[in-house]
Amino acid sequence: MGKAAASIFLAAMVDFQLAQESPRCLHYQVLATGILSVCVIGSLAYGDTDAATLMLVFACVGLVLEAGKYPLAPVILGLVLAPIIEVSLRRALIMEGFDLLAVVTQPLAAMILLIALIFLVGPWAARAVAAARHGRSTPKSTPTDGD
Repeated sequence: MGKAAASIFLAAMVDFQLAQESPRCLHYQVLATGILSVCVIGSLAYGDTDAATLMLVFACVGLVLEAGKYPLAPVILGLVLAPIIEVSLRRALIMEGFDLLAVVTQPLAAMILLIALIFLVGPWAARAVAAARHGRSTPKSTPTDGD
């Protein structure tokens, strides 16, 4: 019953929006409202308010990440791939007798870790080099109006 009500509600909102604008233009506010209402109704239809609370917590985390200008695609990719990587690492550690050094010293694993380290440290190193070229030891921060 909850899924049907959510579907009807979303369809009515989309039809209203399409009647107001051209068919190719669906505003973010209408789409976000429809998705949020379908998610809330669906999680409440699940029968447990903890599911709705968890959904709203992750929505707030997403808003904070968006306000901080974090790209959401890598975050979502990390959330999806983290359990797979964890299982694979656990399996590799079991095969190597829980010796982390044996896993890291494999040529392919060492190469992937080195590339990841370069991508992790690279932006900070580039900023430090650029700051050193301009005669500063640290990047200049922009002053605020109150300073």
